[in-house]
Amino acid sequence: MGVRDASHEEITSVAMETDSVRLRQLLSTAISDRAQIGWATHGHSAVDVNLYAYGKDAHVLRGNHENTDIGQFIIDSLGLDLDAVTNQIKGERVVQQSTPIKEAWLGRRDVDAAEHYPLIH
Repeated sequence: MGVRDASHEEITSVAMETDSVRLRQLLSTAISDRAQIGWATHGHSAVDVNLYAYGKDAHVLRGNHENTDIGQFIIDSLGLDLDAVTNQIKGERVVQQSTPIKEAWLGRRDVDAAEHYPLIH
């Protein structure tokens, strides 16, 4: 996620969180703070959002649009066949080609353990 300066409090909060919604909020806050982005809401609102476009067919985006119209505009502009891509992804078996890193962590751990902070403890 590009967060290389997480505080001890942030790491502890993320590691100890068991609720997926709260975990997403903690992670998005960490990213938003560093990007200096403020949000009026952490959910969806009915407020219109300005959209700016230039280039070929940009005139199609003038006025108010449903959010899904924007995605369809991108699909049409790029000539994407999302059904074909979806079927290809569903049909491919994904196998990890690289050797797993022994130290890789894929679960909960004691973030206060001395092994994680050798210079502090």
